[in-house]
Amino acid sequence: MSKAPRVEVEWYDIEDDPRWQTVADAAKSECPLCYTCGRLLAVRKDALVIAPTVNSDDCSRTTIPRGCVKAIYLLRRAGKHKEQ
Repeated sequence: MSKAPRVEVEWYDIEDDPRWQTVADAAKSECPLCYTCGRLLAVRKDALVIAPTVNSDDCSRTTIPRGCVKAIYLLRRAGKHKEQ
């Protein structure tokens, strides 16, 4: 797991608003810009798979459709972790 690079993914989320509104107002809607950081587990044709939280054997997972991705940034540590 530690071989997977640390990244920040900038991506557009889908937005749904069931409230009644004018067509003109609805047409002005924008997709919210989101940020997800974690280990980049897979880059597939259809999606990126990110592990925001990992331990030695398991992880949580976020799958982001490729069409929603705006940018991917490689993250690097500035130094060793210090106990508090």
